Amino acid sequence: MVCGYWDRQLLGYGFRDTGGCKRVIKKAVHAKRCSCSNHVLNNSLAMSSKVTSCRNTSSTMRKVVAFANASAKRHQIFERELQCRVSGHLQFQGDSLVKICSTLEKISTWQDNNTTNDTHCLLQTLRSSDFIISSICLSDVLGTTVSLSRVLQTSSIDLKRATEAINDTISVLRQKREQVNTVFQQLFDEAEELAEQLDVEIKCPRLVSRQVHRANNQPAQSAEEYFRRSVYIPLLDSIINDLQERLSPAVLDLFQLGVFIPKSKQ
Repeated sequence: MVCGYWDRQLLGYGFRDTGGCKRVIKKAVHAKRCSCSNHVLNNSLAMSSKVTSCRNTSSTMRKVVAFANASAKRHQIFERELQCRVSGHLQFQGDSLVKICSTLEKISTWQDNNTTNDTHCLLQTLRSSDFIISSICLSDVLGTTVSLSRVLQTSSIDLKRATEAINDTISVLRQKREQVNTVFQQLFDEAEELAEQLDVEIKCPRLVSRQVHRANNQPAQSAEEYFRRSVYIPLLDSIINDLQERLSPAVLDLFQLGVFIPKSKQ
């Protein structure tokens, strides 16, 4: 077993041309790379950043949180309007997104040019079709992995329990992929309801015929079909494929090695 820890340690000794684990595995051909189990899950979920819309949506969320905490005055109005503590995160689904936009509208009336400009930019992005759809898709897919994350973070976990949790999660994601038209239709209906509250319309972005290799050039007859092809399906595929690769049976077998560790050391 080669722990991900050695990637960091061997890099410190000058092996910068490749990861430490890769160098070890070249010599020990039967070794398997095994990072922290929940870290593996986090790495797989990070694959959502390969989908441009999801990456931009995550970036926008971080910008809004940073904006809200940039001054005591902003922090106070966000907490008052959202009626919750605003620290390192915010909820961007449903009524929460509506309240965030409403708060930004109030801030936009302040006599501060820099604040007003930032507010208008954030409002425009939060009300865009791309953000609304992507945030709902991320919530749907990442919400499926919550139970798996809790299992992998337990202090004691055996192979059987880990395997069942992983297989159940992948199975649910596969079902979503197989029934993608039905599942996404429900998500799109939710997005349209949210867009109506924000007084905007869900529509396809402008397409450029020459840029044939970009995600925003997926041929589609409707906005629902476009976002299903360009956002939801790539998001599902990237996370499913990466989970299957990182949490393969060979890696799961390494959970059994814990029996060799004395209980006092676990």
